[in-house]
Parts: sequence; structure tokens; C-alpha cells
Amino acid sequence: MSIIREILTPICSGYSFRRLLHRKARNPSVYYRTLCTRHDLAEVTNAPTYPESRYIDIKPVTLSTSVDEYPLSREEAFEFVSDTLGITNFQEVMKKQGKAAFLNTLLHRLKHTVPITNVTAFTADNDQFIGNEMLFLDKCKDDMLSCRSGQCLWISGFFNALLNHLHYRTTVCGAGDKYSGILNAHASVIVHNLETHGSRHLADSSPTYPIFEAVPLDFDQYSESFIRFGKEWRFFHSGNGLIKLCNLIEEGKKRTFPFSEIIVSEGEQWEEFMDYRTRRHVPLSQFTELCLRCMTTSVGDIYRRTLYIHGFSRVIGKWVTVQNKIWIRDEDGVLVKSMRVRSDHDMIDRVTEYFPQYPASLIETCLKNIREYKSNQAVRPRSSVSMA
Repeated sequence: MSIIREILTPICSGYSFRRLLHRKARNPSVYYRTLCTRHDLAEVTNAPTYPESRYIDIKPVTLSTSVDEYPLSREEAFEFVSDTLGITNFQEVMKKQGKAAFLNTLLHRLKHTVPITNVTAFTADNDQFIGNEMLFLDKCKDDMLSCRSGQCLWISGFFNALLNHLHYRTTVCGAGDKYSGILNAHASVIVHNLETHGSRHLADSSPTYPIFEAVPLDFDQYSESFIRFGKEWRFFHSGNGLIKLCNLIEEGKKRTFPFSEIIVSEGEQWEEFMDYRTRRHVPLSQFTELCLRCMTTSVGDIYRRTLYIHGFSRVIGKWVTVQNKIWIRDEDGVLVKSMRVRSDHDMIDRVTEYFPQYPASLIETCLKNIREYKSNQAVRPRSSVSMA
């Protein structure tokens, strides 16, 4: 897998991603060769001044504007909490629990309600969203309200707007993983002033990551450890608002990724899994650009070669991961069952059984699009930013 983190630093700093998208039809070779972003996410306090810069200084007086950016109405937000998440009389529950405890209730319910998946990203005519950001966010919202969900932008963008309607003060931050090599491959949420003025908590709503409670970011060098999905986890400060989520490497075992960073603390080795840039507010528009890049170009190669769903199946009360095979785990991450998928028909039956919110026709379309994409990639020369 090639690491394109360096490529994401502007190769052609004069071009924005939207401008490149509109050049795709006229000159595909230039389009694929110059895929980049000028949002290199310098520290917001030292953000350079670019033309039309979207760097945002998140001073306390300018926290969240996501209600204006994200097309979720107050009525839709309240109905989702009450009906979809099943928290009836939620305003009374919030008052009784307090905002901090209620935030944890929301996180737990959301992660057990909506999966993370690429199905909804690769079953639509994605070209229609190029240059129409609000149309794309409307799709993301509809996917969330139907519990079909999507990738991290779907979930975190929706959750951020939902929290705003519940009078939480939030910003969206970017994070990087060790799978894709893409800067800001993951979107998450920072909640401000939750317990005291100036306090910050990380609220990662994606079910991929083992964070089921809001994490206070006021720890010194590292946070308290916690057990989730069969591993021990801990956050480490790395300076300038960079927080690293790491899992403990058990004695006698190797790191998961040969290129991941190892942090040694008190004689124990911790492998970096995800890093969060918690002091940098990232506009939703930057994540929509990145999503559209992955959905319409070979930059998203790693996400487009197989159907992927990971989430809690309410039908069987277990965590289910679908990716070529199917793995079923309990709440502690213990593998209960794994099975091979022998055909498209078998895949459709399994997915619709465990996740009935997906109609068979949607899964069939996703599988068809994956086959077509892989077939096209086999005959087209790879671009310089291919992730395969």
C-alpha cells in the first residue's frame, strides 16, 4: 500500500479540489495526476493565509456552526433521539442524568444503532454531488435517518449537528489512521465546556473505534486505560493537541502494522491506532471533498474493492463485520462465529438478515458496482496516487 500522506500536501497549490473535479471531464489525466488538497491543516493558531482559506481559529467565541452547515432540522434531531435511539422523554432524561452522562448515553445508543459501511457511498450516482455539497449532505442525512448510515463523515457530521440541537457546543476534528495513509481520513467530534468552562471531550461516534464514552482531554501524558473489543486501549498526548489512540501489545505478540508507531510507557508497548488533531476545527466541506475524492477516483481504491459493513446487529444482539467473510463477536469482542460467503446471493441473504435496513436491491447494486470498478481498474493504468 502506497502512503499518499505526502501527496496530499499540495502538488499544485493553486488548485482547489472542486476546480479539479470540474476539470475531470476535460482532461482526466491531469485530474488524476493532481489530486490533492490545500487543506494541509496547519495548527489553527498559526494557520497560513491562503486565498479563500478555510482554516478556522476555534476561539471560545466561535465554536460550532454545524447547525447552519448540516441540513438537519430540530424536529428531525428530536425524533431521531426519541424514536430511533429509543430515548423517550429524552429532555427529562438529560436533565436527570446531566449533559456529560447523557452524552455517553447518546454515544452508546448511536453506536448500537447505525453501522459504518461503504454500501451507501457506492450505490448512488456520485457525479451528481460534485459541486453540490448540500445535496451530498442531504443524502448523508437521509442515510443516517434510515439507519443505513455510511462512512465516518455520515456519522460524525450527523452526530455533530444532533448535539448542537441538544445545546452541546462542538467542533469537528480530523484524525488519521494506519489503514489508508490519507490525512484526515476520519472525522470525529470535540465537545466543549461539557463539565467546566474550557473543558474538551472527544466524542467519536463511529462504531469502528472502541470509544463508547466521551474522553476528557485534560490528562497529562496518557489517559486511563480501558478494555474494549478484546484489547486494552489508552490515549497519549503528543503535543499541540495531537492525541493518539493506542492499543497494548501483549507480551509475545507483534504489532498489527509494521509501519505503526510504538509508544513505550512504564515498560509496556502501545501501538498507535489513530491520531486525533483535537485543536483543529475542520469544516464539513473539507470532509465532503475528501469523501467525493474517494467515491469518484482511484484515491478511494482501498474502500471500493469489497463490500464493508461493521456494526451492531439488533437482530442477533451481536457485533457483525462483513468484509469478504463475516465475523460475529459479542460485546467484549470475543469471536463467536465466522463464516465464508460463497456467492453474491449468499452475501445478500446474510447482510439483509443481520442488517434489515438494507434492501436486497441496494446490496446487489453495491456488489455490481464493486465488480465493475475492479474490472475497470484491471484495464486502466493506475494513477500515481493509487492506494493499492
